[in-house]
Amino acid sequence: MILLRYLFLIQLLFLFNIAVAQIDPNLPIDETDIIDESNALRISEELPIEDHSVYLTKHPISINQCTLDELSLLPNLSSIEIQLIWNYVLTHRPLISILELQSIPNFDLDKLRKVLPYLQIRDTEFSLRRIGDRLLSDGRKQIIIRWSRVLQKQRGYLLSDSLNNAYLGSSDKLFLRFQNYKPGSFSYGLVAEKDAGEKLWDHTSKTKIDYLTAHLFIERLSPKLTALAIGDYKLRIGQGLILDNVFQSAGNQELGLYVKSPDVLKPYNSVQENNMFRGIASKIKINGQLKALLFFSKTKVDANLVLSDNGNNENTPSSFTSIQYAGLHRTKSELQDRNALGLMHSGGSLIKNFNKGYVGLGVVYSHVDLQEAKNSAPYQVFEPSKKNQFHSSVFHQFQVNKLLLFGELASDKKGHLALLQGILKGLGKYAESIIIYRNYSSQFYTKNSQTISSTGKSQNEQGILFGFNFLPNKAWKYNLYYDSWTHPWLRYSADLPSKGNEWSVKMTYTKRKKWSIYLQYKNNIHEENQNDLNESRLHQLTNHSAKIHWEQKLNSNWTWRSRIEWHGYGTNEHIEMGYLIYQDLIYKSLSYPISSTLRFSIFDTDSYNSRIYAYENDLLYQYYIPAYFGRGTRSYINLRYKTRSDWSFELRYAISYFPDQSSNGSSGDMIEGSYRTEIKLQLSKYF
Repeated sequence: MILLRYLFLIQLLFLFNIAVAQIDPNLPIDETDIIDESNALRISEELPIEDHSVYLTKHPISINQCTLDELSLLPNLSSIEIQLIWNYVLTHRPLISILELQSIPNFDLDKLRKVLPYLQIRDTEFSLRRIGDRLLSDGRKQIIIRWSRVLQKQRGYLLSDSLNNAYLGSSDKLFLRFQNYKPGSFSYGLVAEKDAGEKLWDHTSKTKIDYLTAHLFIERLSPKLTALAIGDYKLRIGQGLILDNVFQSAGNQELGLYVKSPDVLKPYNSVQENNMFRGIASKIKINGQLKALLFFSKTKVDANLVLSDNGNNENTPSSFTSIQYAGLHRTKSELQDRNALGLMHSGGSLIKNFNKGYVGLGVVYSHVDLQEAKNSAPYQVFEPSKKNQFHSSVFHQFQVNKLLLFGELASDKKGHLALLQGILKGLGKYAESIIIYRNYSSQFYTKNSQTISSTGKSQNEQGILFGFNFLPNKAWKYNLYYDSWTHPWLRYSADLPSKGNEWSVKMTYTKRKKWSIYLQYKNNIHEENQNDLNESRLHQLTNHSAKIHWEQKLNSNWTWRSRIEWHGYGTNEHIEMGYLIYQDLIYKSLSYPISSTLRFSIFDTDSYNSRIYAYENDLLYQYYIPAYFGRGTRSYINLRYKTRSDWSFELRYAISYFPDQSSNGSSGDMIEGSYRTEIKLQLSKYF
C-alpha cells in the first residue's frame, strides 16, 4: 500500500506540472492508435508503419500511374480523403498539373496543399531492360541482426534429450532481416529466425535454418503487368471474407481501418511461420478501368497428424486434427509436426473501376493434402472435412460526396453465404461515423478469412457495429464504439446459440502538443458454458477495463508517460480483478545520437483471466505486448546509439519479479525462482 500511495503521489505531481509546462515539441504517437492491446495475440511482428514523408520528398508519387496502395502512403490523410483523390485521378487522368487536385469536391484544401509536394506529373518509364538497374541501384537497403535470451535456466533445457518435451537447441533467439525496397517500385529480401530452444542448424530442413522467408516484388514491369510477387507474399481479396493474410492494425480509433483495400499484394516480412502464401502472384491491368489479380501458392505448415496402420506394420498419416501457428520446433514432438501438412491455394480477382468506385469478383480454390479429423463436438458439424474447397465473392466500394459504401458477399460451392456491408460517413471536418452489418452463415467456413467479427472469422455470426469519432476542436477528441452480435450455432465453449456485445468510449485532451491525457473504458459481455452436470447452460461473462494514460514533455529531450489500468473479468456473482500501473521515462534528442526508454511497472491480478496487456517499447522495428498477470513488478531499459554512418546499436534489458512464486513460466519455459530476466542486442543499418 505504501508503494501504491507513492506512485499515486507521483501521478498527481506530474498532473500539476502539466499546467505549467511551456515546451512545444511533438509528443510520441500513442501506440493505441496503431494496436489494440487486448487483441495482442492476433498480431505478428512486421516492419512498422513508417513515416514515408522523407522518402516521398525525394521520390514523389507519379499521380497518373499511381495505385491506391501508393496513395495510402501520403501522410495525415483519412481513408475517405485518400479515396477522394483516387476517384478524381481515375476520372480525370492523365492530369496536366498537380494543381488540378484542388478541384476535388468536399476536400480540405489545407490538407491537400500539404501533400502536393509528395506528388508529381512526370511518369515512370516502363522498361524490362531497366529491371536490373532498378533492383541494384535504386531503393533503400536495410539489414537487422538481433540476439536475445532469458538469462535464467528454463526447465526445457534441463531435461534429458531422450525425453519428448526436452529442448534440443540453445536458449539463444536469433533474427536476421535484409531488405531493399522502394515504395511503388520494388522490394526484395529475406527473414531468418531461430527461436529459443531450437537447433541453430536443422539438417532435416532444406534450408538448414529453422525459418526462412524470402520475396521478390516488382511493380510497373510493363503498362499491363503492374505488379509481380515471387516467393512469400501477403494477399487480400475484397474485404477479407474468403482470403486475407495481410497484417491489419487492430483497434477502433481510426474508423477508416475498417475499410480494406480489395486487391492488396505485398511482400511477406512476418515471423509468423505458417501464415504466408508461397509461390507467384501478379496484378494485371487489362484496360483503363479493368484490372485483375492472379495467384498460386503451395506450401507446408505445422500440423498435428493422425497416424494409422497401412497394413504393412507402418504408420502413415491419414488425417490432421489442427494446424499449429506457434512456429516452435524445440522438442521432438514439435519437430514431428513441422511442415507436416501441404496446402495449395489458387485464384484471383477481377475489378471494374467506375468514376465513384469499383465492383469486383473474387474466387479461391483451396486444397489440403489430408482430410481434417473431427471429434464428436456438435459445434464442428458444419466445418467441412473434405480436402478441396471453393469460395467466390462479389465486393464493391462507392463514394458519393463524403458517404463511402463498401461491402462483400461471399459464397462456398454449396451456396452458403457470408455478407458484410458498411457505410463510412464524413460529418463535416470534425466528425465521422461508421455502420457495419455482417451476417455469416453457420455453414460458411474458410480458414483463410480475416474480417470484422468477434472471432476474426467469417463464420457463424450476425452483428452490427457502430463507430463515431468527434473532434470539436484541436484539443479534444472523442472515440465511441459499439458492437453487438449473435452466434446462431454452437461454438467452442458454448453448447447453445449465444450472443454478446462490446462497447468503448475514449476521451483525449491534448494541450498544444505539450502534454496529452486520455481516459478509456471498454466493456465486453459474452456467453459461455456454465459448469452443470445436469444440462447445458450459458452464463454471461463480463470483461471490462478502464485506463487513464497521460504523457508530458519535460523538455525538448525528455518525455514522461504514465498509465493506471484496471481490469475485471467474471460473472455477476464472482469478478476477478486486476490492476497495472507503469511509469515511462523517454529520452530522445536531435543533438545527440543516444536515445533510451525506461519503464517501471507494478501489477496485481487475481488470475490469468484478469490479465492486462500493455504495449512495451522494444528494439527498433520490433514491438512487444506481454500479458501482465499474478502479482509482481516488471522493469526494462532500452538504449540506442546511432553512428554517423547510420549504424544503430541497441540494448534491451528486462526483468520481472514475482514475489509469491517459487517458479514462474509454463511448461518447458518454467524457471525456478521469482525472477525472470531477458536481454536483447540488435545491430541495424540503412544504406
